[in-house]
Amino acid sequence: MSGGSAVRVSILFDNFSHDKRFKAGWGFSALLEVEGKRILFDTGPHLPEAVLKSLKVNLREIDAVVISHLHQDHYGGVEELLIHAPGISLYAPGPIPPDLKASWQLLSTLNDVREPLILGERVWLTGPIGTKVPEMALLAQTPKGLLMLVGCAHPGIVELARRSVQITGKSPDIILGGLHLMGLRPRKIRQVAEELKLIGVKRITGCHCTGKAAIKVLREVMGPVVTRGGIGKTEEFS
Repeated sequence: MSGGSAVRVSILFDNFSHDKRFKAGWGFSALLEVEGKRILFDTGPHLPEAVLKSLKVNLREIDAVVISHLHQDHYGGVEELLIHAPGISLYAPGPIPPDLKASWQLLSTLNDVREPLILGERVWLTGPIGTKVPEMALLAQTPKGLLMLVGCAHPGIVELARRSVQITGKSPDIILGGLHLMGLRPRKIRQVAEELKLIGVKRITGCHCTGKAAIKVLREVMGPVVTRGGIGKTEEFS
């Protein structure tokens, strides 16, 4: 599986603040640039204009938007996006509630995703996992390995990583996003870190619901390859 050209991820919304000019908030959004395409992964509760301007993100130039799961802190910015980019391809885990479906269908090409889906030569969606909060991750092949973007990891970050292996035959080398570890005991977090290492994960950027304490524990197990995300942060894989 070829890594191809460079892949860039810019964090547009997060609980952590990477750039002090931007106010952090509860939610997550990241822009993936791959294969000459711009894919918005989650929209946070809204899309901060100052961040978009600083990172030179034009909403009219977004090619597609992927919603990881149907919580408002991950899809709240959809309506704002659709005003600027009507007709855009929108992918969300099914079944989508009728009210959201009716609203989003008015201004987007809505895709109710139920199974793993190929978005491009180097981009996949895992399809929804879990029943309580169905959630999907995005996979993108980079020159540094397979990247997995996650919103909140409600089904468990280990389960999402295993789904990557089922779909692509490879473990994710890099995980970026919310790992849903906030509030867990250190012993449990260490167990998750060890399992991710066994699966083959080599690098983690923890955002949103990962939590500062969990990032510290993950770093104790995996070393400096574990870093914190933050609104305004950009990572390039080349």
